[in-house]
Amino acid sequence: MRRSFGIGILAIAGLSALVISASSAAPPARTLTGQMTQLQYLVGTWHCTIAVSAQGKMAAHTDVGTLLFDVEPSNTVGYYISSGPYAAGGFYGWVASKQLWYVSGADNFGGTSFETGSGSGGLMMMTGSTTMQSRTMTTRDKYTKASATKIGDLSQYLKAGRWLTSYNSTCTKTSNKSM
Repeated sequence: MRRSFGIGILAIAGLSALVISASSAAPPARTLTGQMTQLQYLVGTWHCTIAVSAQGKMAAHTDVGTLLFDVEPSNTVGYYISSGPYAAGGFYGWVASKQLWYVSGADNFGGTSFETGSGSGGLMMMTGSTTMQSRTMTTRDKYTKASATKIGDLSQYLKAGRWLTSYNSTCTKTSNKSM
C-alpha cells in the first residue's frame, strides 16, 4: 500500500483521526495514458496455467500461478507472477520516440530479460535476450489478448538456429484488483 507523505505530516501535527481514516481508504485508481491505454485491461489479478517444455534435465510439466498487473509511475504497467517456487516481476512500457514496446523483468533465480517489439494491446511480438546463470540467449514472446479476460504468452528461445518453446501460458482474469 502506498502512503502519502502529507499524511505523515498531519500525524505529526496531531490530526490522528484524519490519518486513521485516510490510511484505511483505498489508494486512488490510476489510469494509463497515450499508447499505454491499450494495456489498461491488464490491471488486476489473473490465474495462469503454464505449459513448461522439457529443458535440460527438467521434464515437461504444467504449472499454475497468479499474475498481478498494476499501473506504475511513468505510465508503465508493472507485473508480478508467482507459481510454486518461481516468482518474477517487471515492467511493460512504450517508448514514443522509437514507436517501440518494451518489457523488462527479473526472477527469483537470478534470471533477467529485456525485449522490445511492435504490435498493439491485442497482439505484441517482442524479441530480446534473457540471461540465466551467466548464459545469455535470444528470446521472443508472442503476447495475445483473446478477450478482456483471457491472455496468453508463448515464450521461445533460439538454439542452433531454431526457435524452441520455453513455455506457453494462458491466463484468465479473476479480479480487477491487483496490489
